[in-house]
Amino acid sequence: MTLTSRKSLSRLVLRAMGVFGGVQSLQILCSIIRMKLVSLWIGPAGVGLFSIFNSAIDLVSSATQLSLRNSAVRDIAASKGKSSAVRAAIVTIVRRWGWLLGMAGAVVMLMASPLLSRITFGDFSHSIQYAVLSVSVFLAALISSEGAILQGLERYKPLALGSLWGTLGGLIVSIPLYFFARIDSIVPSLILYSLFTAGAMLYYRASDVKPSHRITMRETLETGRSFLMLGGFMTIATFVEQLCNYIFISYLNVTDSDVGVGYYQAGYTLVNRYVGLLFVALAMEYYPRMSRVADSMMRSRVYVSHEISLIMIMLVPVATIFISASQLIVKILYSAEFVMILPFVVTAMAGMVFRGFSWCISFLVLARNSGKTYVTVECLSSAIGLVFNIIAFRFFGINGLGVSFTLWYVMYCIMMLVVARRMGLKISARSVWLSVYALVAVSLQILLYFTMPVWALITFASAASILSLILVLKLSGSRF
Repeated sequence: MTLTSRKSLSRLVLRAMGVFGGVQSLQILCSIIRMKLVSLWIGPAGVGLFSIFNSAIDLVSSATQLSLRNSAVRDIAASKGKSSAVRAAIVTIVRRWGWLLGMAGAVVMLMASPLLSRITFGDFSHSIQYAVLSVSVFLAALISSEGAILQGLERYKPLALGSLWGTLGGLIVSIPLYFFARIDSIVPSLILYSLFTAGAMLYYRASDVKPSHRITMRETLETGRSFLMLGGFMTIATFVEQLCNYIFISYLNVTDSDVGVGYYQAGYTLVNRYVGLLFVALAMEYYPRMSRVADSMMRSRVYVSHEISLIMIMLVPVATIFISASQLIVKILYSAEFVMILPFVVTAMAGMVFRGFSWCISFLVLARNSGKTYVTVECLSSAIGLVFNIIAFRFFGINGLGVSFTLWYVMYCIMMLVVARRMGLKISARSVWLSVYALVAVSLQILLYFTMPVWALITFASAASILSLILVLKLSGSRF
């Protein structure tokens, strides 16, 4: 790839990131308002219950959706060079599988509701709540299938708008519930959020892509086999990840309390969702693009290295500014009561560097349909993360979870480098040096947080942000 092509690619990625970054930011703002109201009107116990029920929805959805959201994107994106009839058939089949898997997931949630209540709360008192949440599990499958279709077709604006309006609608109707029903509002608010999101995604669906012939059930099964095979491996990986998270949350709930769960979930959300939005925004364009070129190792090397370079440059200002304003952010998002999670949140920022590096490689594994490799690495990684978290919490409490998070992703990064070597993937020297730059910058900011006043953090974050801006402009070929 020529220098001009790299610069054009950088501008394309930055535009896509701008769209989804903006939407993600607005979604996060809605989540901030929602969690702020929950923490103020209901307290840490409400945050804990919110986490427990959400984890249950994610767990059942992961087990029954066969990772349709990610596996189908690959097939739809890879069909770009084929006829419109073939692509329309794949879209119809993906949509049909969304309904089938949604109904299967709802049935599983209904049947498992007594067991989930017994395991999590020690009795069957919450069985009805879990059973009602089967509606959210069903709608989650519809949301996933429509999202996969829009992403695979590269219709990023409708995808962004559907996600945004669904989140806004769910928030608006949830506010009065939180105020009047308090802790009893958790389950209804989750269902309403699912309803509004599903409605928005169906409104913006790709209704103009229609097959030229009637798709039979046999064709649905045969054509769907390709992405469902990969999805099966991804489902195992995602299920194990959600299961490990659920086990750890249950461990906290039993050994500590639902308040401890609330603290953990608040810190984990800050690290993974609010800082991780950078990864989500980039993935929307990166994954379909990798799926189209996965058969060419030369182009794959260029794209992976380019993505690593870009994400490392942009991670530095995000992480350093976040660390500088971490105390203010926690007070705004939650309350002063949650300030105790700051050591956890700050030290976990180093882990985000390793996560970003390995994240870029993991999408190539998916794009090349290497399901066995993916599930092996992801399951082993989830088990390592669970062990690290339990050990860290047992000996150091909530503050030790930031270190365990970082060590977890160090191990994950090592595993992904081994996989990259076996695939014949070589990371460019520029990407490696930019990764070192990101790790050093974020580590120094963490050190300053524990040793220096706030003005030193702000100064360092400002300098790092300016340097990163210069690097981004240079990478994209833009002028000052």
